[in-house]
Amino acid sequence: MKHATEIRIQGFKSFRNASVSLQDGVNLLLGANGAGKSNFISFFRFLNRLIEQELYLYTGLSGGASVLLHKGPPANSELSAKLHVGNNDYDFTLTRTEQEDRFVFLREIAEWGGHPRVLAAAGANESTLKSSRSPIPAHTFDYLSGIRVFHFHDTSVNAPVMSSELRDNSAGLSGDARNIAPFLLHLRENDRPVYDHICSTIRLIAPFFADFVLIPDGSGRVSLRWRQVGLPEDTFGPSAFSDGTLRFVCLATLLNQPDKFLPALILIDEPELGLHPHAIQILADMLKSAGARTQLIAATQSPFLIDQFSPESVIVVNREQGSSTLKRLRRAEWEPWLERYSLGDMWRKNLIGGTPL
Repeated sequence: MKHATEIRIQGFKSFRNASVSLQDGVNLLLGANGAGKSNFISFFRFLNRLIEQELYLYTGLSGGASVLLHKGPPANSELSAKLHVGNNDYDFTLTRTEQEDRFVFLREIAEWGGHPRVLAAAGANESTLKSSRSPIPAHTFDYLSGIRVFHFHDTSVNAPVMSSELRDNSAGLSGDARNIAPFLLHLRENDRPVYDHICSTIRLIAPFFADFVLIPDGSGRVSLRWRQVGLPEDTFGPSAFSDGTLRFVCLATLLNQPDKFLPALILIDEPELGLHPHAIQILADMLKSAGARTQLIAATQSPFLIDQFSPESVIVVNREQGSSTLKRLRRAEWEPWLERYSLGDMWRKNLIGGTPL
C-alpha cells in the first residue's frame, strides 16, 4: 500500500503555513503543550468529515469556521491543504462565508501523475470526492477514508469503552474503543493467535490479568469484562483496571489487530498517557511492529518513548510567532550529540526544540 509522503496545511488552527515529509512506519510528533501536536491530529479528523460530505455539520459542531481558521477572520478567511500519497495528490481550498461563518469550496482537486481532476466547484458546500465515479478521485477517496484517529484518554465511568456494544460491530477497532468487546470476541472466534497475542502483551504490564470474559447478552450486546489470576470465579469490568492499564488494553488491541483491519494511516494523541516507563517501552515495540504493516503518526511528550526511535522518526513541533512549525530531525545533524546523549536527553536539554523555552 502507498503511504502519505508529504502534507501541507495552511490556515488551520495554529498552522499558518506548514509542511512536512512523512515516512513509512512510525512518525512521532514531539513538542510542548500548545505547540500544535493535537491540532495536527485534529486536522485529520477535519479531513475525515470533509471527504465524508459532513463539512457543514462538523464546522457547525466545532463552533463555526472562525474557530477552525488560523487566528480567525479578518486575519485569515481561507483554509487549504495538500496531501501527497504515492503518485496521487489531494488538494483543496476553503473560504469562510461572512454571514453564516461556515466554509464553502474554492477548489478541490484529485491528481494522479500530473493529471488533475477538478471536483467540487467554487462555492460548493460539500466535497464531491466521495460521489465521483472517476478512477482518480475514487482511488484517492479509498485511501483518505482509511485514515483513522484514535483517542483513548477518556477512562471515566461514562467513557465509550465502559459501555456494551452490539456484537456485530466488530469490523476494526473504533476511534474511541467503544466496540473493543465485540472486536476482541471476533478475534477470539476467528483469529485466535492474534487474540492470544493481545492477551499475552497485556500480561507483560498487568501480570494479574488472566483473560477476557466476552459473553453477549440477550440483546446481542457485549461488555468488556475480564478475570484476574487466582480468582477464576469472579469477573471485573473495565473500571477495575487502572486508567493506564485500560488505555494499554486499547492500544494493544489497536496495534496488534490483523492486517485486514488496519487503517491506511493511524493517528494517536499521546499514547503514553498514564503508562509506566516499562509499559512505554512495550508500547514502542508495538508501534514499530504495527509500523511495519501500516503508517502511524503519534503525538508525544515522552522522552522514554522517543528514546526507542531514531531521530528520523521524530517531527519537532514548535510555536514560532504564534504559528506551529514542523521539522523532521536528521541523524547526520545530531550524530555528535547522540554519541553522548539519548534523544530524550537532548529534548530535555532543549537541544532539538519542542520545549516551551
